Amino acid sequence: MNWKALTVRQVAVHGAILGGAILCAAVAIQVVELSAISKINGWWLDELLSLTATDPQRNFGRAFSNWIVTESNPPLYYSALYAVRMLIADDRVATLVLNALGTFVAAVAVAASSRRAGMLGCGMIGIAAMLLCGPVLRYSVEARAYLLAIQIVFVASWFCCIALQRWRPPTATSFAVIGALGALTHVFAALMCGSLAAGIITVAILYRRRDLWARGLALGVATVVFFAIWIPFGLKNTHNVNWIKFDVTSVIGAAKGVGALTIGGGGAALERATLLLFAILLCAGLVSRATRALSISFSAAMMLFVILPIVVSFKLPIIVARYWVIGFPVAIVFSIFICFTWLFENVVQRQTASTLIAACAAAAFFVLTDLVGFGGAEASIATKMIWQGAPIVAEYAVGCPSGSIHVLGSLLWLYAKSSGVPIEIFVDSEAPDTPITTVAEAKCKVLGWAEHDAEIMRHPHISDEAILRLLKIDASAADVEVRRHLSGFVVLRRN
Repeated sequence: MNWKALTVRQVAVHGAILGGAILCAAVAIQVVELSAISKINGWWLDELLSLTATDPQRNFGRAFSNWIVTESNPPLYYSALYAVRMLIADDRVATLVLNALGTFVAAVAVAASSRRAGMLGCGMIGIAAMLLCGPVLRYSVEARAYLLAIQIVFVASWFCCIALQRWRPPTATSFAVIGALGALTHVFAALMCGSLAAGIITVAILYRRRDLWARGLALGVATVVFFAIWIPFGLKNTHNVNWIKFDVTSVIGAAKGVGALTIGGGGAALERATLLLFAILLCAGLVSRATRALSISFSAAMMLFVILPIVVSFKLPIIVARYWVIGFPVAIVFSIFICFTWLFENVVQRQTASTLIAACAAAAFFVLTDLVGFGGAEASIATKMIWQGAPIVAEYAVGCPSGSIHVLGSLLWLYAKSSGVPIEIFVDSEAPDTPITTVAEAKCKVLGWAEHDAEIMRHPHISDEAILRLLKIDASAADVEVRRHLSGFVVLRRN
């Protein structure tokens, strides 16, 4: 086929067909990859808190006022999870259905805006690229707000790029809606939406683009207003993030964590090569007249997204890899748009071969992120602090009397929720009135259990004898079996 002889409409039609085929393949691959990830997945502390906060056995008013607003992040995801759990009893199925629904809605928003702009094929390729990237695969199986925040940032950055390239962008109302959703989902989603708005306004000022002012202000103002509505509640719950450290080592660690999940699934060498490729693309985007405005806006947004959390962290540390990774969709969307802009120049506007080479380089970036996405997601799940003691306790604690199992911490309801064992069976070993138990007196196979305890996490190689002392169990190492896992341990009687 002679691509140079194609009209703009023919390019759009062929692009839509190609994009549809790529999207179908991506959906099939994602299903296979998520099935593999689900086999090694499990609940961890924050997910158990999400499930407790959205327990459908409470009425929504009680759940919202007593639990959801006590979370350190805005209430949109938790409210949606409550609604889905009202319809679906199984917690894991409800989580997967809600996450799939959020992904579908985001895909529809991108496809609809792309069709309006006459670039449906580009939109479907963008959706495919997002489906297979590491962060989406990683958080599609988790009962937290991260996936929804990632999808909102994906849609917001897509809208912004369409507007910057003058491709019949969505209305200002659409920008306002996505800004409000971001502000009500996650602090870093709000931060990214605000940063994107600042990037658009920067270009509007530099290039005197009146068409950008309404959309940039709509996105920015809606984000600020709705975030301001929530922030009084959020400030009451800052104790939820007091575990976050702020120093050079922790910031570098967070940045490395983002790299590992997004482009690190293929090994260190490929990760460095992908990062170098993106830096080259950004420089080329700034040099090219066709993509300069897009590159300036992206650079401004990402600078704000990186710098503002650092500034805030001097007062309240908020930098964690899984928070920063929420902004990654912007990099994928940016690479897709500069790719299609350069490709359009080469095929339709008959530009030089250099634009085709540049387009291929941009395509290589988002293809590489998808090729290594599964590896990054799988490695992240493998280090997830899953409560692996829950199935062990569920198996051996059947019929145990009240107060049989000594646990670390007073959150007995989390131990009960994760294992399905009645809460009466657990007792807080740290409570002053909890008596020491002996193996001879024990009437339960399970003597003790601990998960996600600060003392254990600080000393992962703690001895069996020290564990028994912490749990107030009078026994020798020969009398018990201590089954250790990444986030804790279970103490079992040997006979």
